[in-house]
Amino acid sequence: MSKLNLKHLVKKSASEPVALMRLIVVDKPLDVTSTVPQEDLWVEEKYDGWLVQIIIGNDVHIYSRRGTDVTENFPTIVEGIRKAQVPTNSHIIGELVWFTPEGKQDVGRIQSLAKSSPEKAQQLYQEFEGTPRIIIFGAIELAGKDVSEVPYKDLKHTLETTIKENDAVAVVKSYPFDKWEEVMDKAIAEGGEGIVLKNITKGYKFAPKGEHEPKPKGYWYKYKGGAGKHGTDDFVVYNVERTEAGSLVLDFGQYYKNDLYGVGRIDSFGREEEPEILDAAKHLPFVIEIGFQERTASGKLRHQRFIRLRPDKSPKNVVIEHKDWVEHLKKVAAIKRNPEEIVIQPNEFYPQGLSKQNIYDYYNTPKIKDALLNQFQGKDIFTVIKTDGEIYKRKENGTNIRINNKQEFEKYNTGAP
Repeated sequence: MSKLNLKHLVKKSASEPVALMRLIVVDKPLDVTSTVPQEDLWVEEKYDGWLVQIIIGNDVHIYSRRGTDVTENFPTIVEGIRKAQVPTNSHIIGELVWFTPEGKQDVGRIQSLAKSSPEKAQQLYQEFEGTPRIIIFGAIELAGKDVSEVPYKDLKHTLETTIKENDAVAVVKSYPFDKWEEVMDKAIAEGGEGIVLKNITKGYKFAPKGEHEPKPKGYWYKYKGGAGKHGTDDFVVYNVERTEAGSLVLDFGQYYKNDLYGVGRIDSFGREEEPEILDAAKHLPFVIEIGFQERTASGKLRHQRFIRLRPDKSPKNVVIEHKDWVEHLKKVAAIKRNPEEIVIQPNEFYPQGLSKQNIYDYYNTPKIKDALLNQFQGKDIFTVIKTDGEIYKRKENGTNIRINNKQEFEKYNTGAP
């Protein structure tokens, strides 16, 4: 395969951050072959890091997918790009990944570095074991030429022959479609997210910064598991809320011997999915099916995604498969449900000098329970605690909110409506 001839391409001036292309989620890799022939598909590892765009002009600038400049926080990547001899006036796309000494990916380290001040980031570099690396897998501009419409097969070859790989910079490796299971297993073993399937006859779609990220079908797809050995399971949703940013969040868990244990939270829903979820939330608890890449030794999920509602399934039939997970998970104190079914459980924190049994007995007396149910029907149920002289009301989700008003405390602590 010959190197891409850039001379005939449209000339571009030095670019700015853009809205990057979104990948299409698939339940099974074979689903993609219904629209794209297998011979036109390549498979690549999906790394667990930060998607970034790097613009090389007179200097090197690293931007997040949203366009935030994080250049000063990653000096080794800047130096690596220079050593890689990426042409001036280029706009490349890649995943910023932290590799531990054992070769595992640790997205938490990348997040800590990216969200810190440059000074704090330099301190963290000294504390963290391992090293960051940029895995390049695309480009919008090379040497001042627009390459966004160049077929991926040709662009990838140009990236491989142009960029000089080093300790901080690498070009992603591609495999034929029939190797997808091997690539998936490799990605999981290294702590990655899954695999990406790319139509090698297509280019790369993007939009100006500030516009919606394009989601073109027939280009790039992602598979994080959720079928076969990578797993799906049913979970009980016991809390639904909106974040300050407007995201819909579900708390979910599973039962073990009649006790509900929290497993995690999920907030990745499409606009078409939210209405049916909100409708189901009118009758908590309810059951959903979640796909995930793997379930850890502590019972938590890695790289989860919502699949569907399960109105056919009773919450009590959604159980934890392995009792070893139970010791790592916490019991759910209360479920937002019909008022007559709510039971206030004792908190893990309680006033000095009182036993947990005292707290349990107090909050389960008819007077207190009825007062709480009458006053807070349809709202967050909480118990009141006092520790080290500070008074709080503790919500179902474990959040402590300080009560500054003594009269307010006495009102709640006596169960007065």
